Amino acid sequence: MDDATKNVFDVAVSVLSAFGILAGSVWAYYRFWREGEHQAKIEFDVKCTFLQPCGDSRIIELEINAANKGKVEHKFSRISLRVRGISDQENLSNRPDGRLNFPVVILKTELVTEEMEYYFVRPGISQPFRFVTAIPSDIKFILVRAAFKYDESNDMHTTEHVFDARS
Repeated sequence: MDDATKNVFDVAVSVLSAFGILAGSVWAYYRFWREGEHQAKIEFDVKCTFLQPCGDSRIIELEINAANKGKVEHKFSRISLRVRGISDQENLSNRPDGRLNFPVVILKTELVTEEMEYYFVRPGISQPFRFVTAIPSDIKFILVRAAFKYDESNDMHTTEHVFDARS
C-alpha cells in the first residue's frame, strides 16, 4: 500500500472513530439523562381501611404505597400526609378553583420521624407505609393527600383520594 492510500485509510479510520464516539455520546445522553435511568421512578398511591366506630370516633388505617419502578434506590426523607373531611352537618360546596371543599381539618403530619431520618425503597420493591388514626364519627367523606419531594430536586410527587367514611 502506498503512502497516499495509507493516509486516506488513516483519515477514514479517524473519521469513523470520531463518529462512533459522537454516536456513543448521543446514545448515553438520551439513555441516562433524557430517559432518567439514573433517577428514582416512584409510583405513589394511598388507600384507606375503615374500622368499626369506637365511641364518637372511628379508627382508620391509611396505607401509602411507594413502588420503586426505577433502577436506583430511593430514600424518603419526608412524606407528608393530610386528611380533611366533610361532616354530616356540612353542605357540599366548591372552593373558588372549582374543587370540592373539605372544610374539616382532621390530620396534618409527617410520616418520617426525626428518629428515623429516612425510609428507603430499593428497585423493584413496593413498600407500604401505614398510619393509624381516628376520625370523628360524624365525618362522611375524607380527602387523603400524601406527598413527597425527590432528593436534590424541587419536584413534588403527590397522590390524592376521596373515601366514603360511612362504608
